[in-house]
Amino acid sequence: MSPRSLSSNPSSRDSSPSRDYSPAVTSLRSPITIQRSGKKYGFTLRAIRVYLGDSDVYSVDHIVWHVEEGGPAHEAGLYAGDLITHVNGEPVHGLVHTEVVELILKSGNKVMVTTTPFENTSIRIGPAR
Repeated sequence: MSPRSLSSNPSSRDSSPSRDYSPAVTSLRSPITIQRSGKKYGFTLRAIRVYLGDSDVYSVDHIVWHVEEGGPAHEAGLYAGDLITHVNGEPVHGLVHTEVVELILKSGNKVMVTTTPFENTSIRIGPAR
């Protein structure tokens, strides 16, 4: 996946009352717990716009962009390309990037994330809009 293949500057929120998980997700892995090492969890994430069909309507989802080899996230089983659906049991579909980062940072020394492999979603990569 290339950084140019995903739009990542969300400016809106999904205002639907239910943010349980993205409708694009077909199956979830069991939650994994990542124990922080120093100040790092060993991964970066990126917010992506997920457009509804050919319309300009989109929601925001979050993808693991990089996992530091040998780092805490790698050891816990997180993979680059995973779609993050929950942080500490809280659904993140529709949240902006800073809100997800805040959920992770306020976790203390460990964070629990629920993910699904990107290829197990109905999200298709297209040109940036």
